[in-house]
Amino acid sequence: EKPDPNGEFKIIIDLVSPADDPKQINRMVDNIARMINLHGIGGVKHEHIQVKVAVHGGAVFSILGDAYYEKLYGCKNPNLPVYEALKDAGVEFYICGQSLIARNMK
Repeated sequence: EKPDPNGEFKIIIDLVSPADDPKQINRMVDNIARMINLHGIGGVKHEHIQVKVAVHGGAVFSILGDAYYEKLYGCKNPNLPVYEALKDAGVEFYICGQSLIARNMK
């Protein structure tokens, strides 16, 4: 199914799943980029798609800076370049405070 290239798209994504392998990009983070790209391929103009992402649950680990991520997993956070590209594309991220508190994170 192709999106209407003249439509306006306002998409909210619930990002809750952690990565299967913390040394790899979280598939769910990658899927956000894929979804935006597919709309573009379908003819939707960049200014006609707005994406907001609520990050909570185990997915909060995917937003950690490299220093803390490396302490936990022994590698730099592979998700950060994808997050930066998504932010540059206009995606807005909202981090659940309760998810951070439950994991003793600031």
